[in-house]
Amino acid sequence: MRYARPMFQMRSLTLSGFAQGCPTPLAGESDGTWIGRTPAGVDPSTPVSPSQFRDIAARATDTVTASPALLELTFDVPRSVSVLWATQSEEIRVLLTETVLRAVDDTLQMLDSSWVFARRGARGVAQIDVASPIAGCAFLHYFDRQGKPALHVHVDVINAVLGSDGQVSGMDVPTFRTADELAHERYASSLMSGLRELVGVASEISYGDDRRTHFEVAGVDPALIWDLPRVPLTPGDPHP
Repeated sequence: MRYARPMFQMRSLTLSGFAQGCPTPLAGESDGTWIGRTPAGVDPSTPVSPSQFRDIAARATDTVTASPALLELTFDVPRSVSVLWATQSEEIRVLLTETVLRAVDDTLQMLDSSWVFARRGARGVAQIDVASPIAGCAFLHYFDRQGKPALHVHVDVINAVLGSDGQVSGMDVPTFRTADELAHERYASSLMSGLRELVGVASEISYGDDRRTHFEVAGVDPALIWDLPRVPLTPGDPHP
């Protein structure tokens, strides 16, 4: 199996960096949905555009002297999963999307329960528990910037947490970032389980030089995996 990039990645973002890097949703894509705790005055059931999220995040971090303003978590899928999404029926596409979102939610719950702390003390060297979940927004995308099918989710976490002492501050970012590899493995495992249970497909597992778990869906044409078309194929179309 050819080497694949990690399915989970984490990076720091400024508010301006988020505004410049977040693509406008394409046809069929929706605005973001809130995850975890929502900032004061925000309806968690209302979809949010990238620009709206940036404004809300700016207000939430205005009084917090923490850097960075955002942590962006990117959840990719193996290319073979995007091939299935592009070539199968609408029913299968819905199941694939649900599978990805469930795996994302499972990973976020793991991170939230064990890896989120608030910073306290001189230069933020002390660490205390948090009193509520992280606040952020999940943006689901079906295509990459070249227009090729590429299911992925960006979860942008606002770096402002409520500590157990009732004070709002930045989170302990270094500790949170140490969970990067664990989050990758949790997401990969959850995604494989979901594909088997909801979609009924098996996975072929491999391990790259990064020692992380990688996999592709068994039985998918390798030619399609590495040369995805720009436009989703119609189910039953001959494969190039």
